[in-house]
Amino acid sequence: MSIPRTLAEQLGRPEYTGENRCLPCTVLNAAIAVVAAALLGRRSRPAGGAALLAALGLIYLRGYLVPGTPTLTRRYLPESVLAAFGKRPVEEDVPAEMRQVAAARMDEPVVSDDE
Repeated sequence: MSIPRTLAEQLGRPEYTGENRCLPCTVLNAAIAVVAAALLGRRSRPAGGAALLAALGLIYLRGYLVPGTPTLTRRYLPESVLAAFGKRPVEEDVPAEMRQVAAARMDEPVVSDDE
């Protein structure tokens, strides 16, 4: 018998929150939330306010608003920015053996079904 989880438990992502929270990801997502809410707020202030609260709630629970932000941030931000936050680019997280296999596959000729 499973115990029903609360909505916060269902939405939460502990691997991206608390000590694991990525500060650049959080700042980027909060900026996106503010801009989106401001644009929506031009049409309807209550809708803009509700959207901002919902977005900030998701960022608090999940660590991000835009899916994939932790990976995207580490992939596309300059190394100097990542270093300021104690992060490394995504490529450094891949074991050397896997990088060698991927590099070897890149050198293989492409085989087509048409031939």
